[in-house]
Amino acid sequence: MNKKTVGRNTSSPGKLLVAWRAERQLTQVQLAEQIGCDAGYVSRAETGSLTPSLRWATEVQRATKGRIPAAAWMDPSFLEVA
Repeated sequence: MNKKTVGRNTSSPGKLLVAWRAERQLTQVQLAEQIGCDAGYVSRAETGSLTPSLRWATEVQRATKGRIPAAAWMDPSFLEVA
């Protein structure tokens, strides 16, 4: 599996998502509209105050074209460089 991600040295999938959104100048509201949730859910996932559902993580993976894999939300060690 390809582990290519945004900002590889970033420690969490939430931080990766923040960086990914910043690169594209997307707000939390815009991303939420793309993936079918509310901006508050995006915010809580980015800060780590909730563990997102697998469905949500899969939508993020799809929206980021695989740059933030769904598995990273379930197991952040997935992002560690081998």
